[in-house]
Amino acid sequence: MRTTPSIASRPLAAPPPLDLAISLTGEDRIAGMLHLYRDLIARQRQRILIFTGIALFLVMLGPLSMIWSEGGRRNPALLWRGFLEALAGPFGIFLAALVLIGGLAYLLHGRTIRSRMKRWLRNEGLTAPTPCQFRLHEAGLDGSEPDHASHVASWRLRGLAEGPEHFFVEIAGIDELVALPKRELSTEQQAQARDWATFCIGQTGKPDHGESEPKDEPALALRFHLTPEDRTAAIRRQQARLWPRSRHLRRLAIGLVLALLLVPAVMLFLWVIDPDRVPSRSPCRCSRRCGW
Repeated sequence: MRTTPSIASRPLAAPPPLDLAISLTGEDRIAGMLHLYRDLIARQRQRILIFTGIALFLVMLGPLSMIWSEGGRRNPALLWRGFLEALAGPFGIFLAALVLIGGLAYLLHGRTIRSRMKRWLRNEGLTAPTPCQFRLHEAGLDGSEPDHASHVASWRLRGLAEGPEHFFVEIAGIDELVALPKRELSTEQQAQARDWATFCIGQTGKPDHGESEPKDEPALALRFHLTPEDRTAAIRRQQARLWPRSRHLRRLAIGLVLALLLVPAVMLFLWVIDPDRVPSRSPCRCSRRCGW
């Protein structure tokens, strides 16, 4: 991925305005979110590897400590032989299962994130193609969608990142960007977008209020004093939406399942470490000799 950074020696002549009529799809929005949160996604994948390594170390520590206490401290060969014998039994299967789960979680993390974003867009009704109008000019970027219009001043533009299928206009100070699909742009328009980024991005200094806002739209300043009732109404409205409600129910269901599986998981872990001390069935204590 290539990024157009702040450039000290920009062209003196401003490039001509570039008007774009683009149809943004759900995949374009997903690509923008993946680019916007790429650092967070990379850190999550690193945590998967770290947690898998810690789990493997803790699991291996149990048999090693037992073999060490039974004579492995005096004979390293016995320690190594006992560990290999443990790998040939249920302990090795448990380790292989941990490695498999961690590897699958690492490899499928990107697909999982994409599916979650797609589900969120579907719940919000943003999967259908949306016609958008963009104007790239020397004062910044103007955008127009069916439900709202926006203006981003040039001093707020942080960079233009170029991916395999999109241009990403990054905005400083907020977690937001503008994704421009290359399929909607001709080769000449792509070159003009790069020239526009070279000229606009990296301008220092915040201009006056009159220069940073569109001249045809008067500025509107609103002030509110939120009461506890207002905040309660906002929270209820947020919880009533489909996505937060379904996420809360899903987390509750997962928590209940994990709570039910906690005791069997602990017993399985103890049995893997020492099968002799954790019998698979309890003996019968009745007076008759039933064989149990």
